[in-house]
Amino acid sequence: MIGLKKVSVILPVYNSEKYINKTVDSILQQTYKKFELIIINDGSTDDSGIICEKLKDKDKRIKYISKENSGVSDTRNLALSYATGDYVTFIDSDDLYENDFLKIMVANIENYKADIVICAYKSFNTKEIKNMIKRDILTDKKEEIIESLQPTLLFNQIWNKIYKKKILKDNKIIFDKELSIAEDLKFNIEYLKCCNKIFYVNKCLYKYRISRDGLGFKFRTDANQVKIDLVRALEPIYSKVNNKDYLYKSYLKQYISYLARVMDKRNNITFEEKIREIKKINNSKLYRYDIKKILKSNNITLKIIARLLLSKSILTKILLAYLATLYDKNQKRRIFKVLK
Repeated sequence: MIGLKKVSVILPVYNSEKYINKTVDSILQQTYKKFELIIINDGSTDDSGIICEKLKDKDKRIKYISKENSGVSDTRNLALSYATGDYVTFIDSDDLYENDFLKIMVANIENYKADIVICAYKSFNTKEIKNMIKRDILTDKKEEIIESLQPTLLFNQIWNKIYKKKILKDNKIIFDKELSIAEDLKFNIEYLKCCNKIFYVNKCLYKYRISRDGLGFKFRTDANQVKIDLVRALEPIYSKVNNKDYLYKSYLKQYISYLARVMDKRNNITFEEKIREIKKINNSKLYRYDIKKILKSNNITLKIIARLLLSKSILTKILLAYLATLYDKNQKRRIFKVLK
């Protein structure tokens, strides 16, 4: 192992007693051996802490810290402060690495002198693989990686990537503790700004578990604004792409997705509150400013959707919301095929 670069694997844990043993085993079984595993128990109320205490004695590469609950962003930031590796990767406490995850990710970041390497992933719940690109990508153009990966959501997550610790440290890139949604995407945006070379490896190396209880499935009145702010943060990169429809689709997708979530039966607000939320969007000057940008597109379909969204009719928006909800349910949560 002399000369090999060290990887810090960051594993935040909160009430994961069902899965934590298998998750840690998938890390310890890696074919690439030079790593440290930083496990931080974020105030679990189940037996996760007891299990982690036993796990730390299983391998000398494991560092274990227990603290009061403060959220996943604060927990990851604490782990970053303990990281001593040349590279950093993340894993969620109910997910798995493929055995060659670290080996392939490290080999690619070194061989291509990249600042970040991204891989495909798949879920336990479906046979679907987030590997729709079907080719490796090596680029120094941020807009190319956004254009290629954002439509498939391969860019959004942190756990299918390997980062350089030096870039994180030198640029003081950490997770935003004020966010409890889309914090991964914001972290990646900040990191991407500091990258000179990006590599996407066309291999599925990570397995994640879809949780229907997660924050992403709960109605949040602040969720739309957070996600729109992140689209705006990406706008300078999107704008470099010759076809600006990627930018327009991002705005459409977030607003239509929000409308769908407003009307979704799973959220616990009353029908009157749903109407108030839609009226709030309808009366927002910023919303109308964002949607009017889309009228510049040469894509007739996008312009038609934009016109519908600009309608002051509450009934039109309710209809769009119900259609989006129906499509969302039948098409594995993909909002409108045209927006992929």
